[in-house]
Amino acid sequence: MYPGPEVDGRVTYGRGLMHANFFETSVMLHLFPDLVRMERAVSHRDVDSFWDYRMDQVSDTGVWGRDVAEANAAQGSAEFDRCVRTTAAAVSAAVREPWPDPSHRP
Repeated sequence: MYPGPEVDGRVTYGRGLMHANFFETSVMLHLFPDLVRMERAVSHRDVDSFWDYRMDQVSDTGVWGRDVAEANAAQGSAEFDRCVRTTAAAVSAAVREPWPDPSHRP
């Protein structure tokens, strides 16, 4: 519901959201600030890859993405609101769409 290029220009590659990066840290600062330890914030390379890897194969910190120390609650609020609106629009469109007929074959 939130493709990488829409994340405030902080994403270089299509895979986009990565993990524990600027976007996710900002959202956590908005939703659960007491759980975030910004003094431990680190960035990680922002790369794209053909294959999917386990997190322990790409990061020794659990972070995959950059600009983590710049994360902030205001950005998290804006991103969270956008994600809710985007998700609500997608669900609304899905509900309006007719259900496929499983007996119909092209």
